[in-house]
Amino acid sequence: MSPSSRDKSRRRVRGPDRQSRAQRALHVLLGPHALFTGVLVVLFFGIGLAGLMQHEMWRDEFESWLIARDSPSLPDVFRTMRYAGHPALWHTLLYFICRVTRDPFAMQLFHLLIATGTVYVLLRFSPFSRLQKALFMFGYFPLFEYCLISRNYGMGVLFLFCVCALFPVRRRRYLGLACVLFLLAQVTVHSLIIGLALAAVLVAEAAFRKDVRATLRARRGDIIVSAVIVLAGVSVSIVQLWPPPDSGFAVSWQTAFDAGGVRDTLTAVWRSYVPFPAIEHQFWNSNIVAGPSWQALFSVVLLVLAALCFSRRPLALFLYVLGTVGLLAFSYVKYSGFLRHHGHLYVLFVACLWLAPHFPARASKAGLLGKLPDAVGRYRNAFFVSLLGVQAIAGVVAVGYDWRHPFSAGKQVAAFIKEQGLDGTLIVADSDYAAQAVVGYLDQQVYYPRSGRFGTFVVWNASRRGLHHWQVVEKAQQLSAERGEPVLLVLNYGMTRPPEGIVELGRFGDTIVANERYWLFLVRPDRARSSPPAVDE
Repeated sequence: MSPSSRDKSRRRVRGPDRQSRAQRALHVLLGPHALFTGVLVVLFFGIGLAGLMQHEMWRDEFESWLIARDSPSLPDVFRTMRYAGHPALWHTLLYFICRVTRDPFAMQLFHLLIATGTVYVLLRFSPFSRLQKALFMFGYFPLFEYCLISRNYGMGVLFLFCVCALFPVRRRRYLGLACVLFLLAQVTVHSLIIGLALAAVLVAEAAFRKDVRATLRARRGDIIVSAVIVLAGVSVSIVQLWPPPDSGFAVSWQTAFDAGGVRDTLTAVWRSYVPFPAIEHQFWNSNIVAGPSWQALFSVVLLVLAALCFSRRPLALFLYVLGTVGLLAFSYVKYSGFLRHHGHLYVLFVACLWLAPHFPARASKAGLLGKLPDAVGRYRNAFFVSLLGVQAIAGVVAVGYDWRHPFSAGKQVAAFIKEQGLDGTLIVADSDYAAQAVVGYLDQQVYYPRSGRFGTFVVWNASRRGLHHWQVVEKAQQLSAERGEPVLLVLNYGMTRPPEGIVELGRFGDTIVANERYWLFLVRPDRARSSPPAVDE
């Protein structure tokens, strides 16, 4: 055989070999349904990117970015975060992104990658049907709340689903699971609670299953190291969550029993499982079912149905009950929260359904109580698909409203200021928390009268104080007179009769976030305040 013939023969052999290796790699990456998984991941990323291009960021998104961008060092980030009630993992990652670029779109793109990663993990590793997977990824929380709105909550969902993906192989090596639980504890207090529930289930599994105890004895070193990692994660998270003495954010605790408070806390279940909003452009955090009493009643029904889904799997039921009670208890005693916080209840339910097949099943019992779980089990998929369908409709509605209406007017105000050549002018901003949506797009410091300081982000300490609206105007006039130059006054409330020397430059409204409509005024230094302004509440 000639050399050229041998080369052709090698190429014919290597070609199929390379193709088979590529197929195996694709199978490992995307699983047995590679086309389905790949197409949906790309589709989700494309829809998310289009949504981000249209989404105006609101104050809480920008607060994270501004803390990371304008803190002089990483220890300063951690010090500021002690006032905010979150561990600092999200802000730490943003800190390093900000050292590369000051463009806040970088945060949005990073968050989209996290949301896409969450969808990928579910599509690739969850035991759900194709219909269930597709409905979930277009649901309210994966598509809107934890994708288009760039906050730390989406990262907690990613880590939780990574725990679910690693759970089937936990008995081979617990170290990877422990590392993900460590990260889960660093995201939010809600993810910490879910992480504690997962750790408790692992302990219960070891206590009540002989086969698991035998595995633990054989892998004692792995178990000890893994336990230390989980305990370290919990400890580090609690240290960060512990507020400083001068904290001014959510400082009270509800320790006495209050029937109305219990009812309002229970509504979180309905609102998270069925987040279908009111049909209006200010839909955010609303629900189509009006009235807390009805929502609480429906929540109880959902809790019973969801618990019955795990009646044959005691450890799955234990995880669901422990995590749900923990989340609701925190909501009652400390911080009631909003839909973005309540969404952890729904995500926990999905995770429990994911993990349930990996726990041993309890034998059926005779009688009505024994037949009831079997009956619920037969309709469990229909129940789950119904919830997923409602979530998907709510997600499409939310994205549609966000596409048609500005989420916040902060971007419009910043664009107007730049177009008028007023960027660089001293700005007095109130209310300070709402003004962060303007500041983030301007990339300049402003004066916050409530804190009596110049800055970009709000520090939620006790030095912040409530001010009358006329005091804010008076401070703007004082700064204008001292500097001998005009001052811009950015308010999220209007003045029907501004004092002499204050000119309204524009109004920016029709927003989804009701208190992120803005009024922009120019304060001239040659006029003194003649009378308190009349304010539009």
